[in-house]
Amino acid sequence: MMRAYFDSNGRRAIRHLPALAIFIILSLLLTWPLARDMRHVLYSWGDPVFQAWTIAWNWHAVTTSPGDIFNANVFYPWRNTLAYSDHLFGQTLLVLPVLALTGEGILADNISVLLAFILSGFAMYLLVFDMTGNRVAGILAGVAYAFAPSRMAHLEHLHLLSMQWPPLILLCLRRVTISTGASRRWWAGGLAAAFFMQGLSGVYFLYFSVVVLVIVGGVYFLFALIGRERQLAQSIALAGGACALAGGLLIPTLWPYQQVHNDLGIEREMAEVNFWSAKRSDYLAVWSDNRLYNSLLDDHFRHIEQALFPGLAIIILAGVGLTHSRFRREKWILLAIVAGAIVLSFGFTGTIFVRDVPLPYRIFYEGLPGFKAIRVPARFGLVALIGLGGLAGLGIDRLWRDACNRIPPRRQVASGVVALGFGLTVLGLEALTIMELPDPLPVDDPPPAYAWMAAHPAPTIELPMGEGDV
Repeated sequence: MMRAYFDSNGRRAIRHLPALAIFIILSLLLTWPLARDMRHVLYSWGDPVFQAWTIAWNWHAVTTSPGDIFNANVFYPWRNTLAYSDHLFGQTLLVLPVLALTGEGILADNISVLLAFILSGFAMYLLVFDMTGNRVAGILAGVAYAFAPSRMAHLEHLHLLSMQWPPLILLCLRRVTISTGASRRWWAGGLAAAFFMQGLSGVYFLYFSVVVLVIVGGVYFLFALIGRERQLAQSIALAGGACALAGGLLIPTLWPYQQVHNDLGIEREMAEVNFWSAKRSDYLAVWSDNRLYNSLLDDHFRHIEQALFPGLAIIILAGVGLTHSRFRREKWILLAIVAGAIVLSFGFTGTIFVRDVPLPYRIFYEGLPGFKAIRVPARFGLVALIGLGGLAGLGIDRLWRDACNRIPPRRQVASGVVALGFGLTVLGLEALTIMELPDPLPVDDPPPAYAWMAAHPAPTIELPMGEGDV
């Protein structure tokens, strides 16, 4: 019986490999020429350098002194200096084989970026396929999600690109609500694992995932209350327990952040939060390197953090998804994610009919421990992609079902291939980005000063002075 079970699941998994291959190919193409020289070149010598150092430090600490992993070799003599930013433990776990074989942080960071695109798209594919059973809908929804213009604006931000876990959280949560017995418990375990991995991958999306779970849990609770569905209420309680367990396991990785707050009193003031909040016009803004939309929407652009236009295709398809005759519960959940994320992206206040009105962001800012570390509420605009991607998948499924009523069965496979090719072309054009990489870094021949410092270990002061005359 066990052999039959694993054989059956193995065959089902193999059927998803073509979709995974598509995401691998698109990730290489749409980030090209990043893959041409991943050992010596990063997307820029800004945030990616810091992220490569973080991953390299994690590997160094794990292999030398795991107990001191948060006491990184910066800002001496302060403690817990790794907690001054995202620790990227989740990303490090995914590239452990690369680090074990090469020890190269630049290579590991570049592979992490590619994996973030591949896995984000594949995760959305799995969510949509689980809802609809439609592979074409899953693939196109995954592409619309992973390569949305608002995500491509964050090529420098690995912790924001790593958006593969929220769709898996939703998938497992959905399965918890429709399964029974041992199957339901297994899916609850999957939910806990996905939430745990999200917590290891970035503080921003950990908090964003908490907010998403609050929204989704609230919608499920309303359905249970209105329909008097006792089993649904029990499923939500089980899911809440699974997430609480995962949250408890994350405490050792979160406690250093609390210690940093206790030691230095670091938190984001309201003025800074207001500055980095979204405006309505930001949802029509794309960053300057987008090839398709820049000339059309450049008047709205302020900063990459506030370039929140998700692409025209995903908006249209999500609208079609709302008209799907099935998936009533899923539609409300996905729509609630979109609406909640957009509202929270505006920060403390929003403008309605020329009047400023208070928004629920303050509830999380004042009531959720650690939430005051969030600098950029506009990043909630990325969370809206989770709901938009799912709704777009439902929209594609509806269009496909309508088309199948008019297409003879013998032509449906060919029509599906054509539809997939057309969709990939449109979404790929929306994602096209001007990729100009900096000059390679000669990591194989580092300056002699680094060899000297390695031979004379001691606290070192480095004073970055910028470029040009100082």
